[in-house]
Amino acid sequence: MLTASAKPGAYSSFQQGTGRTDLVRALDQSVVTDQGPLDFGKQLWPHDDNKPVVTKLTYSNLGTEPVTLGLSAGALTVDGKPAAECMFSVSPGRITVSVGGGASAEVTADTRVGTTDGSFGGAVSATSADDRVQVRTAVGVECEVESYDLTLKHIDESGSPTGDAATSVLGFDRDFFGTFTTNRTASSRCGCPRATTRLRA
Repeated sequence: MLTASAKPGAYSSFQQGTGRTDLVRALDQSVVTDQGPLDFGKQLWPHDDNKPVVTKLTYSNLGTEPVTLGLSAGALTVDGKPAAECMFSVSPGRITVSVGGGASAEVTADTRVGTTDGSFGGAVSATSADDRVQVRTAVGVECEVESYDLTLKHIDESGSPTGDAATSVLGFDRDFFGTFTTNRTASSRCGCPRATTRLRA
């Protein structure tokens, strides 16, 4: 309830979540969502096989009167630029949440519509006609930048596989850092963005 009533800033949901908590609104309004933030995962590079991802979002009405809500979706990049039109969409555009009951909509993330890679985060907004009810649900998806698989195999002093090791990968000309471990029988595969990198084991 607290996050659903938050006021947004000019940031991606990866930076601000749903927004700044509005305690007064949280205490006053009766419509809540059954889910927290909607994570649409990562679409791996290259993107010629990207597919839309659909998730159901359900609202519940704890009040004494039905509430009709208009639904919309939008998102920003981490640089504050608008995501491509229709990267996030919600259907239907209007629902009525009955007293003591629920109503659902389908939220779709479609990374095929954009030409820019990276993380895109925003919210689905559900608003009554008089603005007394405003419910926000954070959404996010990552469209992986140009990346390549790096396979790591750790061995001990005798040349045998070991799980007692880790490798850090640091990007010099791209913001990337990761630490990867393996078990005794398997290798570790990580997706590294195209960049000049340094490995430290």
